[in-house]
Amino acid sequence: SGTDSENSSYSYSAEKTHSYGGVKLLWNAVDFGVTYFKARQEADRQRQSNHERRRIAQKLACDVATAYWQCISAERVATRAVVLREEFNQELARLGESSKKGQIGESDALERSYLLKTQNVKISEFIEKHQAARLNLLQLIGLPVDTQFTLADDIDGVPMLDSLTPGSIEELENMALLQRPEFYQEDIGERISLDEARANLISMLPSPSLFVNPQKDNNKFLYYNSWVSAGATISWNLMNIPSKIHETKANFKQIDFTRCKRMALAIAVITQVRLST
Repeated sequence: SGTDSENSSYSYSAEKTHSYGGVKLLWNAVDFGVTYFKARQEADRQRQSNHERRRIAQKLACDVATAYWQCISAERVATRAVVLREEFNQELARLGESSKKGQIGESDALERSYLLKTQNVKISEFIEKHQAARLNLLQLIGLPVDTQFTLADDIDGVPMLDSLTPGSIEELENMALLQRPEFYQEDIGERISLDEARANLISMLPSPSLFVNPQKDNNKFLYYNSWVSAGATISWNLMNIPSKIHETKANFKQIDFTRCKRMALAIAVITQVRLST
């Protein structure tokens, strides 16, 4: 017949130079789960850092308050201590003159001199402690050690916690257990270890993946210059399982250790509250 038959075989030709490109989008279920728990761990570590900052701030406030009242107590008697030291020195001089003139026995003069010198040493030690308390206060508030300052010796002007009126020792204990930031840090540490164990358990599972791969080729001999391929794959790293099992067991041991540590911390806090009251 005169009709042409269509050739069903295909051939491939390419130009000498042509460009080819594509983008492969891949989503892995196991990687997604592990990344999710890692992100939660980082967020928890940030919260842990915030509680650590709060704990340091509380300790600094207590240290500053303690140093402040130590300075106040020392300054109240520091002036009198200097006067007493001068009086003791004058008395020592008079004892020496009296002993030379024979107005007092040598043994009595030595005994009185010893007592005066002992008291003089104690006064000097007290004055040194006063100076150390001032230096400690300057260090805590971040001022140079040669800064001169005068503390307000006015108890009525110090703000008090009027709302802190617990009715019993049990209420004080509950308040301490709820307000101490160390407990929040331990709780967050336990959650971080638990998320690490979950991430290790997920990484031991088979890893399914979905992919989409759009591609383009400017070869003019191609029938289609752009196309999209899609599919799914699954992989399983069996060699990784023993190490992940070991890490998971270590994570659960860390969780048990954190719980024991938190219990010991609670006992210590309750003991501090009872000793303080």
